[in-house]
Amino acid sequence: MIKVGLLTLPFNFNYGGVLQGYALKSTLEKLGTHVTIISRRQNRSNIIKRSIVWSKWESFKILQYSRSLRVFPLVSFEHFKRKNINEITPNIFSDKKLNSIVDKHAFDAYVVGSDQVWNINASPNLYNHYLSFVTNPNAKKVAYAASFGKEEWLYPESATEECSKLAKNFDAISVREDSGVKLCREYLGVNAAHMVDPTMLLNADEYRKLYNDQHIAPFDGKIFTYILDENEDKRIFIEKVCSILKQNSFDLKSESLLHKLQTIKRRHFPTIETWLKAFNDSDYIITDSFHGTIFSIIFNKPFIAIANKDRGLARFESLLKMFQLENRLVENLESVPQSLLKTPIDWDNVNNIVESRKQMSIDFLKTSLFAN
Repeated sequence: MIKVGLLTLPFNFNYGGVLQGYALKSTLEKLGTHVTIISRRQNRSNIIKRSIVWSKWESFKILQYSRSLRVFPLVSFEHFKRKNINEITPNIFSDKKLNSIVDKHAFDAYVVGSDQVWNINASPNLYNHYLSFVTNPNAKKVAYAASFGKEEWLYPESATEECSKLAKNFDAISVREDSGVKLCREYLGVNAAHMVDPTMLLNADEYRKLYNDQHIAPFDGKIFTYILDENEDKRIFIEKVCSILKQNSFDLKSESLLHKLQTIKRRHFPTIETWLKAFNDSDYIITDSFHGTIFSIIFNKPFIAIANKDRGLARFESLLKMFQLENRLVENLESVPQSLLKTPIDWDNVNNIVESRKQMSIDFLKTSLFAN
């Protein structure tokens, strides 16, 4: 059995980030590989700071065993990881530790992705995400649905030169956005295929299994609003949609730690399972989140995706173009026509595209990992 080291972004309080890692690991295991997620975090040269950060993450591993403490997001996320992902290395805060873990596991192949692993402002160690630490010449190197986060090139000249050298050592490269294909060609000098986000490699029933054994209270509404960057315009738009569709809305907020502590007795903070069930149980979704848009598609829910330029518009445009849903992305909230809100989505067409793209992605992984 091929031993695969999967290198993605660190698992923090990010629903899409954790679920894309879970989905890619699950898919690779279905292909007959043994997968270990390499938990690479930012280098901490100061031993005191490194000890503090290490202790923080280790404490979550202990606290996750207490059901009452899972109201804290990072504790509940840790519980999800330990229950559903399992094979994760200890958190890595130095090059020395990374090399030690790699030597111990002796991986036959490395898969980088998905998420914004090639975004210079998101990666904890950009060169590592181009597999700079791999010394075994026989190990397969694959990038799956790697994302630059933006459609413009952000690397300085020195990083461009180094990453170009490293990228040329990959056996196969795929990116998450169509703009990434162009960036790879023009700045890294390599060809890249365009693949779906790994969350789309699993179907809705596979996600439902994650919460079917959970006791999750019903939601107070049928329009799920998953908004990362709240403002008055979005609030007014949500009220308008609720009025037109004659339904109440509900949200699952990610609030400040202080507010969580103040309201801990009367608020339940959403676990990953609760978040998934919100998509399943809603009749309509309004979101400015990339993965919020993806899970609207996975669960076949009519949705409006609000353009989120600060977090990268290219990924929304690429995703919705792939599934012929470009009209669901809106920028000017004041001019959204009522007709769009009530226009049904041709889910048969969308699901056919999803299945076709899913198979293409699985074939890419098979060929990349198993072909001689």
